[in-house]
Amino acid sequence: MKQRVLTGNLVLSDKVVYGSVTVEEERISRITEIEPQREDAEIIVPGFLDIHFHGTGPYGVLSFEDIAGVAAFEPQNGVTVFTPAMGACPRDMRVDFLRSCRRLAAERKSGCAVCAGSHLEGPWLDYEHRGGMGKDMLAVPDEESLDEVLKEAAGTLKLVTLAPDVPNGLAAVKKLSAAGVVVSIGHSGATPEEFTAAVEAGLSHVCHLFDAYDPRPVEEGVTRYCLSDACLMDDRVTVELICDGFHVPPELVKLACRLAGIDRIVAITDSMQGTGLPNGTYCQEDGTYYYLDNDSVCRSLEEDVGIVGSCLPMKRAFTNLVNRWGFSLVDAVKMTSANPARVIGVEKETAALREGFFADINILAPGTCELRECIVRGESCFCS
Repeated sequence: MKQRVLTGNLVLSDKVVYGSVTVEEERISRITEIEPQREDAEIIVPGFLDIHFHGTGPYGVLSFEDIAGVAAFEPQNGVTVFTPAMGACPRDMRVDFLRSCRRLAAERKSGCAVCAGSHLEGPWLDYEHRGGMGKDMLAVPDEESLDEVLKEAAGTLKLVTLAPDVPNGLAAVKKLSAAGVVVSIGHSGATPEEFTAAVEAGLSHVCHLFDAYDPRPVEEGVTRYCLSDACLMDDRVTVELICDGFHVPPELVKLACRLAGIDRIVAITDSMQGTGLPNGTYCQEDGTYYYLDNDSVCRSLEEDVGIVGSCLPMKRAFTNLVNRWGFSLVDAVKMTSANPARVIGVEKETAALREGFFADINILAPGTCELRECIVRGESCFCS
C-alpha cells in the first residue's frame, strides 16, 4: 500500500498544532499531534474548494474539454474540489454545460482536481441587477426549463443562483430545493421581506454578497434595512464573498464575518478565463468580451456594463484572508474549505484534515502561505 507522511503545522478544525498526516492511497489514515506549532514549519491545510467561478487559466466552461482543462489547471491554484458556474446563456449551451459537468464528475482523471458537479448562475435573474450578464440571455423560470436542468444534471446540479423576486421565482426555489439543489439568491432586487419568504421556501445560500445588490436606501436622512443586511442577519443561509479586495472592500469582508460569523462565510473567486495568465482580452459565455487586468478585475468591453468577474486564484484568496486582512489560519480554512464543502454536501469526505477523509491537502510555505504542493486524493498534482 502506497503511504506518505506529511509533517508540519496542521490546521485542524479548531487549532493549529505541529504534527503529521499519514496518507495511505487516497485517504488520510492517521493524524498525529506532536507539540505546539513551530514558526519555521510548513503549513498543512485541507485543499481549497471553489464553488463559484467561470474559468481559470486558458480555460472557460463552454465545453467538456474546457472543464476538463480546468480540472487539470486547478491544483496549481490549490483547488482540490470545484463546481464551475455557467452564467446566463442560450439553452443549448446550458444543457451542454450540465452534461459536461455530469460526465466529468463521474470520471476524474489522475493529476486533476475533482469536479463535484455544476452551478447555474442564471438565467433566472433580475434584469436591473444583471451586472455582467447578457440582457438577452435572461429568462423567467418555468416548469419545463426547471425539469430540463434537473434531468440533464442527473443529481450533479449542486447550486442554482436565481432572483426569487422574478415571476415564478418562489415556485422555482421550492422545486429546486425539493430536488436537493442548493438555491442561492443573486442578481436580485428582492426586498428583505421577499428574501425571508424565499428562505422559508428553501433558499439557503447567497451569491457574491455586495456585488449586484442595491445599497441601503436613505429616506429623509434615515438609513433603512436592505437585502444585504437581511442576508447577513439570517442564520439559515451561507454567504459568498469574492475575496480579491476589489469586489468587496476588506473592511466589508471583516464586517460580514463579524455579523454573520465565520461558519457562514464562503470565500469564492468568481474568476474568469484568463485568470493566472497575462493581461488581455477574453470572451465570456454570452459571446461578449472583457479585459482582464491582473492588478484589478475583469471589465466588459461593452459600454455601461463594468465589472464582469475577477482574476483571483483561490490560493490568493487564502493569502489575502491571512496575510492582508488578519484572519487566523483556522478561520481562513473554514472559509476556503470547510464551509464551501458543507454548501455542496461533501463535508463528510473532504475539506478537513481528518482520519478517513480523502487526502485532499495543500502544503503552504511558513509565513507567506504561498502554495508549495497540492495533493488530490493522495496524489501530488502540483509542486512549486
